[in-house]
Amino acid sequence: MTANPPERWRDIEVFFVREVAKLLGRSLDPAVVVREILHLTSELLGLNRGRLLLYDERRDELCVRWAYGLTAAEMARGRFRPGEGVTGRVFTTGETVIVQDIDDDPAYLARTVDRKALPAETVSFLALPVEREGRIVGVLAAHRLRGRRRAIADDVEMLRLAAVLIGQVLQIHEAVASRTARLEDENRDLREALDRTRANHGVLGESPAIRACLAQVERVADAPATVLLLGESGTGKEALLNFKWVEARAD
Repeated sequence: MTANPPERWRDIEVFFVREVAKLLGRSLDPAVVVREILHLTSELLGLNRGRLLLYDERRDELCVRWAYGLTAAEMARGRFRPGEGVTGRVFTTGETVIVQDIDDDPAYLARTVDRKALPAETVSFLALPVEREGRIVGVLAAHRLRGRRRAIADDVEMLRLAAVLIGQVLQIHEAVASRTARLEDENRDLREALDRTRANHGVLGESPAIRACLAQVERVADAPATVLLLGESGTGKEALLNFKWVEARAD
């Protein structure tokens, strides 16, 4: 097997990282970024049917979340329990697995892609763990024709780089989503507080004393009498004077 010159692989790696950086500059949506990363691994390396499987805690299984070169039916079939098959083993152990010949490895289940859909020649399968904040959250995998004139170790290194970048994309997305959720909660709390203030005619507070005071004001609002508000300084007498339907004098 004749490998490409080292400088050629350095050029490809730099180009790959640059293209991914451009993607991150345009979008933080992992659906966009991950698919394009898988596209680049296919176009640059010939690693076909790339897929990212993420762990679903509710189902206790790995599911194909994004892929390039897989049909919807193939993606739906891509489900594995932790420890099941090559994919499940990578997720459980955190080790990279290289299947030189999928026809000779009983651990390769051929569940996602039927063997008949692949070339008749020898096909390899590469699977690597994807980490986020030091925790394995998924598996990056792809098919490779073993007879390609390129060292398989070079392909593994490029996929390892892709796995790191994908892990960072997922981490950024989670951080942004978490921050957005907090802001939405804060906005909802502010809207609810504003609604309560409006219900109290602009007076802040929900204590029994405030409610009792507002109830008394509402009872005398339509009376043609002058209302005397008593109370210590800072208790909010001036706020009640803002009621347009109350003629009041504060002492």
